[in-house]
Amino acid sequence: MPLEHVNSSADVLELASGLLNPRRDRPWAVVSIPVAGASPLVDVDQLATEVGDVCGIFIIATGTLTRELDELLPDRCQVYGGAARVYPTGATWHKAPEESPLRIVHNPRDTADVTDKLVADALGMAHSAGLFVKAAPSSIPVSGHVRTLLAGGKRALVQLDSGGFATIVHELTFPQIPLEWVIREDQRVTGLYDPETKRLALDVVRVDPKELLEHYPDGTVTLAFVVSVERQTGILAVHPSLPITVTRAQVSTNPLDRVDLLLAPGDVVRVRVVRDARGRTAVRLSDVDDDEEICTPLALIPGGEPWLVEDRHKPEVIPNKAMPPESDDETLPGDPTGDTLPSAPPRRPAPRPAPGIHLIRTAVDSNPLPERDSLTDAEPLSEPASELDDSPAPPAPRHKSSALLTTQLALQQERERSKRLEEQLQEIGSASALEQASILRFELRELHAENVRQQEQLVRLKADQQTQRALLRRARQTVSEPRQEQRRERFDTVDEWVRHEIYLAWIERMDANDRANWPLPTKYSVGEQFSPSFELHDSSSRDKTLKAVVDVLTGRARELPARALHPLRSGDGATAGDVVRSDGARCMRVHIEKNVASARRLHFWQCDDGGIELSRVVVHDDMEP
Repeated sequence: MPLEHVNSSADVLELASGLLNPRRDRPWAVVSIPVAGASPLVDVDQLATEVGDVCGIFIIATGTLTRELDELLPDRCQVYGGAARVYPTGATWHKAPEESPLRIVHNPRDTADVTDKLVADALGMAHSAGLFVKAAPSSIPVSGHVRTLLAGGKRALVQLDSGGFATIVHELTFPQIPLEWVIREDQRVTGLYDPETKRLALDVVRVDPKELLEHYPDGTVTLAFVVSVERQTGILAVHPSLPITVTRAQVSTNPLDRVDLLLAPGDVVRVRVVRDARGRTAVRLSDVDDDEEICTPLALIPGGEPWLVEDRHKPEVIPNKAMPPESDDETLPGDPTGDTLPSAPPRRPAPRPAPGIHLIRTAVDSNPLPERDSLTDAEPLSEPASELDDSPAPPAPRHKSSALLTTQLALQQERERSKRLEEQLQEIGSASALEQASILRFELRELHAENVRQQEQLVRLKADQQTQRALLRRARQTVSEPRQEQRRERFDTVDEWVRHEIYLAWIERMDANDRANWPLPTKYSVGEQFSPSFELHDSSSRDKTLKAVVDVLTGRARELPARALHPLRSGDGATAGDVVRSDGARCMRVHIEKNVASARRLHFWQCDDGGIELSRVVVHDDMEP
């Protein structure tokens, strides 16, 4: 789409109508020209080259036309004074101007950075509008190797097998996660290459919920990315295209907890993938142990590496700061040339030139006129105007020559023209000053809005800190006396207490739907050695043991790879048989912990009638039933 210039009020009306049309099919960028400038500070040629195929680009001069556009657009959606912005499709930006971020250019040093931001805005909005769902007609399948990541990880350069280079654009992959999580240098990639734009659309791994459950069996522990959080809910993703909502109960069993205090956008956390009552994919964090084995996360492109890595969180985005001026010379705001004020003061006191006017002023003052206000017949000039100076004029002859009269008349006309120019410059300077003041108010209003958002965020953070301190105080008050030990005192025997703790663990480990699918058997046996071996461990180890017991009693241990359910063997050799009791019960073994010193195991007897007898809690090298 070619660049379009807004030159009239009719053009402004057409532009505003198009911007406000909720059925507009692509983003539109509006770039303003600075006051008294001849062209935008934004690199519109680069903008057209990189996004012209998916974004309309309009150029408008600051002044009457931008004021007319201001009146037609919603509050804080305007653009003028050299600034630019990209407007997304739809109408939500009408009430949420932050969806169309204002990009301000104060001097030419900002041009490259602001232009790159506008390109990113346009591509991201075009992607959201679905303009890249279908490949361009000129696209061809290619393959190559990633050579390097550019532009702070926003672009990647790919050397094609067929020769030449292509660019991977972050906004066209998974823009909510860093590009380095998707690809890495020297990695082989495939996709569709558009020779016109030089963009490479990567082949990506797409999954639907059914395929996800095939990769992550029910109960599997893996990693998830925190997309967003609220007070009582959050959105997590084990694949970027499959966001899953979690509730507070799925995040923590403590009713005092809040999701937004436990999770933050950009976090990578452990989750358990489960099926809900309707067979849909769900996740929860409330029953995940630190030592449970993690199922490898998916890769986002064929042959790629897992997109999530534990303890690797999305970094905070730090806005680029404008480079300081290279000298102490004062630069006129709004002047695209960046010229400085003259160091020498003018001969007569004069108001400081308005932005964009001092070059004209310099041109006028380059041949200063005489300071005498007027010439009269009594003061004729005896020399040509080019030789005028401030010395007294010689006495005039009684009769003037025609040459002198002509020269005097020309000088008088020049004085009148100069006076008119001075008046015009003052008018222009006044108008320009007003325009610049309007631009400053515009920028201050944006800064004020951002300041209000920051203040609101600060208030929320302080409130969250207060809540966290209160929760910490409550936690410290209960640490001295664990709940399990409190409950232990209420039972006459250890076996009764153990059965009660198993029931509570079943309640905490599963929600109502899971409990319906995985009921706790009413009849099971607790062996003579189980309770003493269970009671010997600390509260944390007992919690892990109870979770393993629940998985064994409900039958879920068979479907959880992390439990590693297997018979206990009578020896280390390949021909060693299973340990079988005289009544035919077979001793089975599951993992309670993994990847820790003296990791614990649970031994239990699987009886011929299907019943279960809990045997002992042991360390990993204890092979006694």
